[in-house]
Amino acid sequence: MLIVILLLRIFIIYESSSRLNVKYMIPSKLGNILRKLNNKRSTKMKKILLIILIFPSLLWAERHEVSITNNKFTPNNLEIKVGDSVRWTNNQGFHDVRADNNSFTSGPPSSAQFVFERTFDSVEEIFYYCTVHSAPGRNINAFMNGRINVTSNDPIEPPAEPEFIINQGISGAWFFPETSGSGLLLDIRPSDQFIFVAWFTYNEESFEKIGVAENRWFTASGNYENGIANEIPMFQTSGGIFDNPKEVSSIQVGTMTLDFSDCNTAIVTYNFTDPVLSGEFPIQRVIPGTQQLCEDLSTPTNIE
Repeated sequence: MLIVILLLRIFIIYESSSRLNVKYMIPSKLGNILRKLNNKRSTKMKKILLIILIFPSLLWAERHEVSITNNKFTPNNLEIKVGDSVRWTNNQGFHDVRADNNSFTSGPPSSAQFVFERTFDSVEEIFYYCTVHSAPGRNINAFMNGRINVTSNDPIEPPAEPEFIINQGISGAWFFPETSGSGLLLDIRPSDQFIFVAWFTYNEESFEKIGVAENRWFTASGNYENGIANEIPMFQTSGGIFDNPKEVSSIQVGTMTLDFSDCNTAIVTYNFTDPVLSGEFPIQRVIPGTQQLCEDLSTPTNIE
């Protein structure tokens, strides 16, 4: 295909240069071919090349053969491309071919050795049957029915590379400078893409004890993908006593999302359920710490 397009482009350049009396260094054999194409008698060739350029699927279109015998289409399950055709040949018995949705038919049933061909120009999954020996919608493995799956000729583009992938170099202390009295402690387990978050923040009320009563500590944990830990469960633990091994309880109070843009910046989004409260804030590292490790692991050669 690429060769045909290249030849056509060279031909166009050659023809234009001939009209403008501009000389290009073109190999002699190729020049002879182009001169023939430039002749009035080569008008058909020009049209063929133009059609191929506009409809490239013509170059790789295939014809698929289906044999019709007593109570059977062989093969009865085809995977084809847009532009391909299917040709049914009746080799035995009294049959016809009709689409379940009536989009095509071979005509009245016949015992003659008829040939029916159809080209499929769009992506679709279509089923067909013999009106004499079956009905639409039946199992193709048990009845005289068939299936054609038409897929696109367009190449499948690989997914875009993520801008950033979380790695163990993210671990450490993070905070939002405008609320520097609170922060987050992160830990990463890359083997199963698991993140643990401890969020140290405050409530509005306060009274004196060891520490301050307005302290609110939340934890969150779950899996991440690429640079995002999306809506991982967030918990609040209560019932603990200072320097006392008393059993505590944890309940889920909402979700948290961490979206990292690089090794030093991220956005935290929180959603509490009772009371309903949501918001977001940016975070950055408290100290560089494992930043260099994060950057080393972020290079493509180090990402598994």
